[in-house]
Amino acid sequence: RGSGSRERDAEMHQLEKDHERLLKARDEVIERLAQQAVPAQVRILKQHTERNPSLLDVVKDPEGSLAEVSSKDLQGHIEALDGQCDAGADRAKVMQALRDAAG
Repeated sequence: RGSGSRERDAEMHQLEKDHERLLKARDEVIERLAQQAVPAQVRILKQHTERNPSLLDVVKDPEGSLAEVSSKDLQGHIEALDGQCDAGADRAKVMQALRDAAG
């Protein structure tokens, strides 16, 4: 092989190393930003809960707090969560589908 081929191989190898280094640096920046965002996210969730105390009722008693929500509205929530439930399903199956969709 000629010296030109070896030089190209060396350049390609260096480019691959540089690319890997940049990908690693990018991943580190993303992780650092995600960690820095956690306190703000917690604060926002606390403020939202304080402004919407009924959300705590849903957490404490999901069945009871959703008792007055229509099956049609529950179906809408299931769809919004990318879940599935048969249109004619009884209330128990709708509630189970909602639990499954919510994780």
